[in-house]
Amino acid sequence: MTNTTDMLICIQKHHFGMKNRTGCKCTIFLYVICSLIILLILPLPPVFASETLTFKKIADVTVGDGYDILVDESKNLCYVSFGASGVKLYDITSFSSPEMISQMNEQNNGYAHQIHKIGSTIYVGDGRAGLTVYNWTIPQSPQPQNRTLGYYGWATTSDSITNSLFLASGGDLFGFDTELVLFNISQPGQLELLDEIPIPGDCVDVEVVSGILYITGETIPLLTFNVANVSDVVELDQANENPPGSFATDIEIVGDFAYVSNWQGPFQIFSIADPSNISLIHEFSEYHDSTCVESNGEVVFLVDSIQGLVVFNVSDPLDPMIMGIYTDDQVQYRVDIVENYIFMTQLSKGFVILQINPRTISGYGIGLFIFACVVYIGLLIQKRALK
Repeated sequence: MTNTTDMLICIQKHHFGMKNRTGCKCTIFLYVICSLIILLILPLPPVFASETLTFKKIADVTVGDGYDILVDESKNLCYVSFGASGVKLYDITSFSSPEMISQMNEQNNGYAHQIHKIGSTIYVGDGRAGLTVYNWTIPQSPQPQNRTLGYYGWATTSDSITNSLFLASGGDLFGFDTELVLFNISQPGQLELLDEIPIPGDCVDVEVVSGILYITGETIPLLTFNVANVSDVVELDQANENPPGSFATDIEIVGDFAYVSNWQGPFQIFSIADPSNISLIHEFSEYHDSTCVESNGEVVFLVDSIQGLVVFNVSDPLDPMIMGIYTDDQVQYRVDIVENYIFMTQLSKGFVILQINPRTISGYGIGLFIFACVVYIGLLIQKRALK
């Protein structure tokens, strides 16, 4: 009787053991399949799909007080303004060895600030020389085309629909009125003055998008104007005043958002979905000496004289993420972006060219790694269950 009972118990253990092993296999299989489905359906946390950028300096041109820089990639040319030294043109067929091919010297005590290009015509906000126009059709032989005095030129932008050019004139420290100046540029050699609109404090930068003009200034970091009809310019809205002693230096429009750099003030992000009702949505007080902001899709490049070049992922403008920082103990000033290259001026130095090297953590790569871990753990569980 004892032998029979022991045999039944042994058979029962064997039967239920096999059942448990089979159940264990099924559970692991379902667990792995469900994990794979979850990884494919649910988005990974942003950190898993982010990039950490590193920078490699491939060119360092030491030629003086670099201010603005503009790249014409289609012609392998790079225009650089150097303040009191005027504007120089470089051949960048080889990014690692830019070669200067021509220069336009300053006149009338000017100081070359920002550069704006339309075809082969170059417009320069020229400090006390106002607005300077060059015909640069022949790279080796530029020709002065026009110069308007009586303004303190910082930056210009244009609207091809209305053939209008907008000049940010802000020179109260030098005895000039602070105003937005409108020109008809149908004939660049014969600029036609259309209007002069007073702006609170120094008017420093201008950008126009779809008939709306965005202006940065000393007192007001952002103002919006409807300029669809240049004979009837209408102010739409203005942001709250900057902290005393600061002034907005540059503006970049990306979709429904305006990114504004500030000297001795915070880096700011404004919502401009409704240009007549702009609102501040984010600001970074740690970047309080910034001079330029540039974008390349969902990436924003901020130049801060103390922190250096700071690169943000702004795919979510409400939660910008830092992707990389570059500094080399020089005072960085303005940038232009060409694919994965950064052209950046440096005060009292010249300009550098950086290559961006992303160290990417792919979302799919992380997903496969997690999936492999799940499978490995499942196999360990299965191995123990079968013992």
